[in-house]
Amino acid sequence: SDKPEFLVLLKKESEQSYAVSVKIGTDDIDMFIKEGRKAVKVNEQEVAMANLPYVKDSIKIELKDDKLVLYAPRSGISEIFFNNQEVTVHVAGTMRNKVCGLCGQGNGDDQSDYRTPKGRVIDSPVSF
Repeated sequence: SDKPEFLVLLKKESEQSYAVSVKIGTDDIDMFIKEGRKAVKVNEQEVAMANLPYVKDSIKIELKDDKLVLYAPRSGISEIFFNNQEVTVHVAGTMRNKVCGLCGQGNGDDQSDYRTPKGRVIDSPVSF
């Protein structure tokens, strides 16, 4: 289908702080730093770190090696790691050549990274 299975947005909150928002179906997941600590919201409701792992349908969020990790295999997300200074997105093999954006097409070809919506390949993410 042409409808996206998921959407991942990264926002620079400050010079040294980032937040990641993930939209999966009707669920909105936000992973961010609050008062110097990792925090998670699901559909605007904060999830206490003590309540991790959080599981809803095929979505799982846990704290692993000091990183927040989100899994949503039915939606094509193998895992998303977030630790405030780094976000890593791993998509399922079934999503190969079906994703787009700053991280390329999920096909392992570095040349497809940094491809603009018009298909032009650029040298740096700054151009986005």
